[in-house]
Amino acid sequence: MTTTEPHPTRRSTGRILTRWLLSFAGFPLGGLAALLLIGPVDSLASAIVGGLVTGAVLGLVQAWALRADRQSTATWAAATALGLAVGLAVGASLGGFATGLDDLLRQGAVSGAAVGLAQAVTLWPRFGPIVLAWPGWLTLTWMAGWSVSTAIGVDTDQQFTVFGSSGAVTVALLTSILPLLLSSPQVRTTTGSPSRPTRTTARLAAAGLALASALAIAGFTVLGTVFAYPQILHQPTGEILAQFRQHQLAVTSWFGVLMLSAALMAPVGVWLGRLAGGVLGQAITWFGIAAAVVQVAGLQRWLTLVPAISRDALDPGRSAAAEQRFELAHTILGRVIGETLGYAATATFTVLVVLGLRRTVLPRWLSLLGYASAALIATGVAVPLVAAASLTNFAGYVLWCGWLLAVAAVLAGGWRVRSHGSAEPAPTGRGRYARSGR
Repeated sequence: MTTTEPHPTRRSTGRILTRWLLSFAGFPLGGLAALLLIGPVDSLASAIVGGLVTGAVLGLVQAWALRADRQSTATWAAATALGLAVGLAVGASLGGFATGLDDLLRQGAVSGAAVGLAQAVTLWPRFGPIVLAWPGWLTLTWMAGWSVSTAIGVDTDQQFTVFGSSGAVTVALLTSILPLLLSSPQVRTTTGSPSRPTRTTARLAAAGLALASALAIAGFTVLGTVFAYPQILHQPTGEILAQFRQHQLAVTSWFGVLMLSAALMAPVGVWLGRLAGGVLGQAITWFGIAAAVVQVAGLQRWLTLVPAISRDALDPGRSAAAEQRFELAHTILGRVIGETLGYAATATFTVLVVLGLRRTVLPRWLSLLGYASAALIATGVAVPLVAAASLTNFAGYVLWCGWLLAVAAVLAGGWRVRSHGSAEPAPTGRGRYARSGR
């Protein structure tokens, strides 16, 4: 895709993001247009036509937000329309055109994947293989869109082609990396030209990685001992709330520690992005921020929502409603946003860091360790369908924490960047990043 947006500056980044966030309107406008033209999505024909109409409107609005030229606007709109027509036809048919939450999540997953794949074809000339992450990311964000719209009480029985405004805003926020990457200088590479790293940037990234890993290890260890987390989440809701009340101060405090650990991925993403440079540096930064945002959003429920829910559960007249609120919060904030999106963002962030730093900072063995931990973490997306994936996901996070510490040690312990783009130990006595980059 060709855009007219210049390279983002501190002043223009806000305008780029604002314009993209306004593109959320493409979802409700496209859905309304399809509803008026073909009615509810209750057959294969209506799904195909409805997908074409909605996708065309959405594609045009998104192309406007991306400041695309005429040719790119037509290509983007056509790809989005074709992707949504195929995705909606398959996704809605799999659920028999039903509108239960599980059916809509399935419909959103298939639609998002199909749209992402079609859009990735148009993005490939610009970014190359890195765009293969886009279909997977849209799969998860479109599931989140349906989850949010369902949670606030949208009448899904009308069989819309897409989710409503609340879900659309959620998706626009989660996909805001796209306009930022497209506004960067045009580079077709998977290993962007690295910027000259500084001692300060390397030290900050190392400290952030080490602290994030240490806090995650401590938080999961203590919560596993005091609250039997995460295994307790498989128990009945009443038992979960009872255990929470029994250890409320410790549980909320240590979930706060996990929130801090997750939040550190935002500044770490910025520092690592500066070390990588180029398009990959931008991607590292924004996927680091995305990983932080979705995980903090998922974890905060233990501090902001669950205390009140657990108190209401003690009242016989409100216990049933309280348990329903807990299960809804756990499904939307926990499973969909905090876990599923969190797994995807963390795995993508890890792969991007390896791609961005393997030729300048990371030794081969550490690159392979990063790929392995990312692959295992990504299996967590399949937990709702494959129970065994919870074990591989857990193993991935254990490996990932070790990888974070190892990368921190490499950054802080004397690896420097050669001008040819390969890493080597600094000479004895220096033990720091070489400022010159040679």
